[in-house]
Amino acid sequence: MVDFRDLKVYHSTSDLGGAITATQLESASPNALLPDVPRSAILTGETYYACMFWKNTGTEDFDNLKIWLSSGTPTEYTSINFAFDPLLTPFYGTIKFDGVNDYVNCGNHATLWSQSLSKFAFAFWIFPTAGWDGNDRVVVSHGGASASGFRAIIDSANTGRIRFLIKSASSVTYTAYSDDLVLNKWNHVTCSYDNSLASDNLVVYVNGIEGENTDNLTATINLSADLTLSEASTDFKGYMREFKFWHNTEIDNAEALLVYADTFETEPSYHLPMKEGTGSPKDSVSNTKTGALTNGADWNIEAQTTPDRNTEPRGIEQWYGSGDIPTVDIGTQGSGDYFPTWVRLVVEPNAAAEPVRDDSGIFTINFDVTKTGTGSGGSTGGGGSTGGNPPPTSPDYKIAIFGDEGCEPETNDLINEIKGKYDMYVSVGDHAYESASCWTGDFDVLKPNFISAYGNHEYEENGGISPYKSFFGDSKTYYTQKFENILFMVIDTNDDKSGVDLAAQRTFMVSELQKYKNDTSITWKIAVMHHPWFGSGGKHTANEFDQIQKFHKLFTDNKVSFVFTGHNHNWQRSFQVAYNPSDPRDNPTVIDNTSPYSRNAGGLIAVVTGTGGHDSGGGLYSLPDGGSWAAYLNKSHNGYFEIIATSNGQTLTCSFVDNNGEKFSTFVITA
Repeated sequence: MVDFRDLKVYHSTSDLGGAITATQLESASPNALLPDVPRSAILTGETYYACMFWKNTGTEDFDNLKIWLSSGTPTEYTSINFAFDPLLTPFYGTIKFDGVNDYVNCGNHATLWSQSLSKFAFAFWIFPTAGWDGNDRVVVSHGGASASGFRAIIDSANTGRIRFLIKSASSVTYTAYSDDLVLNKWNHVTCSYDNSLASDNLVVYVNGIEGENTDNLTATINLSADLTLSEASTDFKGYMREFKFWHNTEIDNAEALLVYADTFETEPSYHLPMKEGTGSPKDSVSNTKTGALTNGADWNIEAQTTPDRNTEPRGIEQWYGSGDIPTVDIGTQGSGDYFPTWVRLVVEPNAAAEPVRDDSGIFTINFDVTKTGTGSGGSTGGGGSTGGNPPPTSPDYKIAIFGDEGCEPETNDLINEIKGKYDMYVSVGDHAYESASCWTGDFDVLKPNFISAYGNHEYEENGGISPYKSFFGDSKTYYTQKFENILFMVIDTNDDKSGVDLAAQRTFMVSELQKYKNDTSITWKIAVMHHPWFGSGGKHTANEFDQIQKFHKLFTDNKVSFVFTGHNHNWQRSFQVAYNPSDPRDNPTVIDNTSPYSRNAGGLIAVVTGTGGHDSGGGLYSLPDGGSWAAYLNKSHNGYFEIIATSNGQTLTCSFVDNNGEKFSTFVITA
């Protein structure tokens, strides 16, 4: 049976690459990957690197393994990314050559290269670590320098040059070349010959792009000889994977790009994927032909090494993190397979003098299971990973937010208007205004996707908050909860009743925001509490417990887009506002007053939606003074606030909606 605990993380040699060690990277250990860079030694403007290995220690394969960046970056001054070591892709998917005399012998096959050839092509991936160093380094050879043979060679002198050569039966050498090869990086090379073309029938492509030089040979070549990857004298130095050969097929400019992208529809006649990791690489076309590892050519089962923490690994083209590709599909990880992952910690040049660093909590992983397995829903993994399900695809969804409901006819109108129409229901508190039974019975139809803040009346009426905690399944009156691509942050603002003051809740929310800072499954952050924030003159005093001073700047620094409250039985909405320390309640700084708003603008939108039904008509509460912060104020309707997510959850269209379905004050905010 597949067990998520079988996926473990191990140190590499000195955490600088090389071989996997037997020392497990413990998830609970702070700074586990960079133990030799203490906080007192970390420098602003520096970048640090470390390497670890993921290993399947179980007896069954993991299917559809995924990895992505989760929480873990501790301060606003640092960032963490991860990347896969390019020399393992990811499970022993390369063969290494020492540049002396080792090679892979693919054999002498009369149905492939050892026959009359008027057109043919071959392609491969190489990561060269030596070139243009005074030695012609042979990458592919059929017959060596013999007449009617062909080769691909990294040039001895010309920087970036790889040559494709065919020697005619009369020993005249024809050459095409490209100067686009790069050392210490993966390069895709395609070589093609077609003697029926009027010109330019000998051509080489690097990464799908035709080379600087072509040649023209009209002969048919025919040589019975072994084809080798590298050669026995001053051979290729570096790493190779994915050798393909096409008999009786040429590849033109457009097709070269398809071969490079691995979308070329013509199947090769011979293909060494080089993914076995042990034994001989096998031709996946025939499943019988193999390549013989000769003179020391061997599977690469180690990560590259770096000399110190500050040296960047070679050849990494994609670092993953917040804002990048959120989920990387590894595919199947066989029993015993392992692969290296590099971690990069960047400390900004303008960082604080002593930024707190903690590289735990970096990765979250998930995998599907084999047919015999039973799933896990995630792993604690190593390096402090958080586990859990993969990032959602952020589908479109609808949310209804309301509060101050009571058990009145207007309350029933609200329930009838919203039930079954929304994917998530949120209350800002003040439910029954009496014992809980009438409210819990009526609102049960909105479960299970229903969360709530706690209002003052939950504490003041018969039975207290216990029936509501039972109804919602809450162990605490403050918490965070994920829904689709939203992190809801529920805060209990009853500072005088709850026994849990806002300072303690602020500490908790700081921790939660840090925890989810780099979680790319979250686009939106939304705070929910009972007591309102802005303005003077309403029935209930705004900012009654200094919630603005405690949370406003924290929220905008962490891209919290909304704060939803009630307590005043009316509708209120602010523009997008930032914290103003000199007058935080009545004059928050207006960042933007025009829809569409942007999540990244540096402000939040405060909403009062206290018209759930306890009061109606002339009983709705007086409005605050409309300062510059106020986008919309209304005390004429019962209803709720609506969020409709579109564009895969990246656009939110928001409105107040009354119990007849009429919409007011609609605006848009984008990610």
